[in-house]
Amino acid sequence: MAVLREGLLDAVHEISRPLTALRMAFTAPRFADHCLGLDAEVERAAASLADLSRIAGVAAPFRRERFDLGQVVQQIADVWQASAAAAGRTLTAEVIGTSAVLGDRGRVGQAVENLVANALEHGSGEVRLAVTEAAGRCVVEVVDGGGGSGVGRPVSGDAVLTVRRGRGLRIASQIALAGGGAVDRGHVSDGRVRLELPAAGAVV
Repeated sequence: MAVLREGLLDAVHEISRPLTALRMAFTAPRFADHCLGLDAEVERAAASLADLSRIAGVAAPFRRERFDLGQVVQQIADVWQASAAAAGRTLTAEVIGTSAVLGDRGRVGQAVENLVANALEHGSGEVRLAVTEAAGRCVVEVVDGGGGSGVGRPVSGDAVLTVRRGRGLRIASQIALAGGGAVDRGHVSDGRVRLELPAAGAVV
């Protein structure tokens, strides 16, 4: 186990270096208008590496910073447009009102991406992302047509679809819980999942 742990930490270290270099490059003025979405992708990759470090026994605490959830969701939608188009589908995002939250920007983005990837891989039809705020909570709702399989075969029953989407939903739920929020997956068979987080300034 000690050898496995050291090997894992070495891999995390080596992968972290190019990610850091990319993030620094994206801050250059000549990239300012083009790389916000890519920078966010690198940030989420770094969050995944932090998870690997935690598995290896190195603490990787969640950060708490104020950020615009709507901006994060819009960036994710922009990045995943090509994947949606390649599958013959559309992906749209809408932000209604303010959407400032207090949490770990990279990990929250990771959670949203899991929900988007699930919708594209296992759902059907248009994928719609909506960000709203009410009663001290910011909500990201990811909606697709439901009933898809992602492998060219029909889904037989709610339980099958839930299993196919399960890993991404579990990761998203863990991230939301760590940030004082939750993932409502009660309507996943209908292609509808809600990620809720405390709005900035709300009592958690």
